[in-house]
Amino acid sequence: MYSTDLELSAISHVEYEGAAEKKVVIHGRKFLDILKEMDADLISFDIKDNSLTLRQKHSEFVLGLQDPDEFPEVKEITVHKNSQSTGSTFLEMIEKVQFAISSDETRYVLTGMYMTASNGVLSVVGTDGFAWPFIAKQ
Repeated sequence: MYSTDLELSAISHVEYEGAAEKKVVIHGRKFLDILKEMDADLISFDIKDNSLTLRQKHSEFVLGLQDPDEFPEVKEITVHKNSQSTGSTFLEMIEKVQFAISSDETRYVLTGMYMTASNGVLSVVGTDGFAWPFIAKQ
C-alpha cells in the first residue's frame, strides 16, 4: 500500500489471499475511516469496473476507483542494514539541517534531507541550492 500527500510518503506491506495482482487508487481518508470502524476479522475486497467493495460480516462499503497511472510515483527504499540512534540525537541532527532545506516547491528535490550511513557514522544533509550544504553527523 502506498500513500502520499506529495510531501510525505508511506509504504506498507499487507498479506492477502488471492492470486490476482491489481493496481487501484482509492480515496485514502475515506478508506482509512472505513477500516477504523471495522473489526480485526477478515475483510473481503471485490474490484469490479471502477469500484471497490469492502465487506465484513453485515457491512458493505463501495468506494470509487481512480486511474493508477495518475498516482504520483513513490519509490520504495530498501534497507539492507538496520541502524540505531537515540531519538534525541536523531531529532537534534534534523533540527541542525532544517534551516538549510528549501521551501521552494518548484525545486522539489531540495525540499528534503539526504541521509547516509557509513562506517558507523550517520550523516544528514540539507541544502536550499543557494547556500553551501549543511551536514550534521552522529
